[in-house]
Amino acid sequence: MSGSYEVDPEALPRAIAELKEALDCVLDLQVVATRMGLDRPSRGADAISLNAGDQFWKLAASPEAGSLGRTAMQLRDELMQTIHHFEGMLAEYLNLEDTATLPEYDGEITSFKNSPTYQEIAAAAAQARGAAGGYIPV
Repeated sequence: MSGSYEVDPEALPRAIAELKEALDCVLDLQVVATRMGLDRPSRGADAISLNAGDQFWKLAASPEAGSLGRTAMQLRDELMQTIHHFEGMLAEYLNLEDTATLPEYDGEITSFKNSPTYQEIAAAAAQARGAAGGYIPV
């Protein structure tokens, strides 16, 4: 899972939940691999059967590369690292969102009760034209 990726900040909670669900499945797989490796062959105690059991253990629960248990362990570690990274990204995004939000204003709001109406603006313009001899001042 290493590498570069981008996730929409709005989708991070869902991505984290899905990764946690995948992690649960990997943990179940790891338990199954361990149990499979512990089971000894039930048919025969001859060298071939015992060797088959050893080989099966190597495939299931061995810490060697390529075994099911080792692969599940590596996947678990990668998932946990990605979940941790996404949770950090989400915390940062939520912090930025809180910082970008305007605070509540408790002071008085300026009222514009005395702002001129259209008729008052037109009368003032006509008065300015009359004072300028009919010319419109620029």
